Amino acid sequence: LWTNNVKQPLPPSFFAEALTRYNGKTYIAGNRDFDSPALWVDGVLTDLEYPTDEFSDFSIRDVAVSENGDVYVAGVLEAEYPDSDVEVPVIWKNGMATFLPIENNREAFLSSIFLTGEDVYVTGTSSLIDNSSGLRNKVMVWKNGIPVDDFSEIFSSSLTINDIAVSSQNDIYVVGFFKNQATLWKNGEVNILLPFGRAFSIAIPQK
Repeated sequence: LWTNNVKQPLPPSFFAEALTRYNGKTYIAGNRDFDSPALWVDGVLTDLEYPTDEFSDFSIRDVAVSENGDVYVAGVLEAEYPDSDVEVPVIWKNGMATFLPIENNREAFLSSIFLTGEDVYVTGTSSLIDNSSGLRNKVMVWKNGIPVDDFSEIFSSSLTINDIAVSSQNDIYVVGFFKNQATLWKNGEVNILLPFGRAFSIAIPQK
C-alpha cells in the first residue's frame, strides 16, 4: 500500500485486489494465501465467509463502505462439477456472504459496487452457453440483491462490464466494452462512446 508515495507493507500472506477509503480508514479486499477471501482494515486482517464444502475457488472484484459503516465486498465463488465449473456471484456484507440471483443454467461475474443512501448496486455480466447461438452474455445490475430488468441481452462473447454509477435521479450508468467498442449503458440503453476503445470507470456528480 502506498499513501502519498510512502510505502506501507501489508501482511506477507495477503494479496490485495480492491481498495477504498472511508472516514479516514483504508479498506482493502483480497485473499489470504489464495486460500480464503479476506479484508484488511487499517492493519487488521479478517477472513470473509467461504463455504469450502460447496466451493473450490473465488475471486474478489470490489469493496465499498456505506454511510453507516457497513462493508461490502463483491466477488465470485466457483463450484467444480464433472462437466464444468460454475461461477456464482456473491456479496459479502460485514464478512457474511449473500448469493445474488441469476437465471437458471447461467453463471455470473461481478465487476463493481456502488452505494447510495441505503441502496446497494452491483454490476457485472452473466453468461450462458447456447448450442445454437454460442456464448450469450448479458449486462447484469442488481439493486439490493434483485436484478434490474432494464438491461438487455446481447448475443456475443465480446462483452465486458467494468463499472457502475447511479445519479441522484436514480439513473443507472454502466460502462464497459462490447465488440471492441467503448460502451455506456444508461438505464439499459446502449450508447457507443468510441468505435474502437474500452471504458473502465465512471463517476456521476451527486447533486
